[in-house]
Amino acid sequence: MVALSADFEEMAAFLPTVQVAIENFAAAAGALTELKLGAVSPAQRQASLVRVAHDMLPPANGLSSSGAELEQRVLRADARLRAVAEELRSIDVSAAQESLNSLKLGFAGVAELAPMVQQMGQLVQMLRIAALTNVTMRRSLQPAITGIKSLSNAIDTVRSWNQI
Repeated sequence: MVALSADFEEMAAFLPTVQVAIENFAAAAGALTELKLGAVSPAQRQASLVRVAHDMLPPANGLSSSGAELEQRVLRADARLRAVAEELRSIDVSAAQESLNSLKLGFAGVAELAPMVQQMGQLVQMLRIAALTNVTMRRSLQPAITGIKSLSNAIDTVRSWNQI
């Protein structure tokens, strides 16, 4: 139980890092929406896409690493939570459910990321259109896509705790 509580505390402390990574990527990707790509020559369009892609890469990498780290933390907590749940149920079902509910309340923060992650997913879908014509943009987007998938997996895992 102590290790599980520590896992929850670590995840809660890490959530602001994830939020900053999401915000940084959104800000960098927002530069693409400000471009007037239809009003420029194809060469200027490509140059603008390359510049924005280079600017997006560090935040995309940050999103990827923070998403992967949160996913790993959630999976570690998930394994411990399920083990504790089984142990508690073998002792006293009603007390177990009460203890589990109080533990799960402490981790609602990850599920609260869901709207931000969904918006990032929509943003990435829009950026993929721009990436169709630019290899540099595709390469810059890939880490963000990986990070968003990791965050979505973490959120899905936390949501599955409602069934425990």
